Amino acid sequence: RLYLAGGFANYINIQNAINIGFIPDIPHHRITKIGNTSLQRATTMLTNATKRAAIEQLAATITHIELETNPNFFDHFVEGCQFKK
Repeated sequence: RLYLAGGFANYINIQNAINIGFIPDIPHHRITKIGNTSLQRATTMLTNATKRAAIEQLAATITHIELETNPNFFDHFVEGCQFKK
């Protein structure tokens, strides 16, 4: 299953996105546009103390990784930016 989120996802043409390699070539019924999830989750965090506490605990476990310090990152990044068709 592939979930597409955000305002961009609301307007994307799925077949065109597949054609250029932006998203994987999977059956369309497995692709779901889920809307503005950041706004939905921000609202949840403001209105639900239990969920807010859980996400604060999760956030404390996150480690920031600077991809630009990886010598292979730039090559992989540029390769991923190429349109397939």
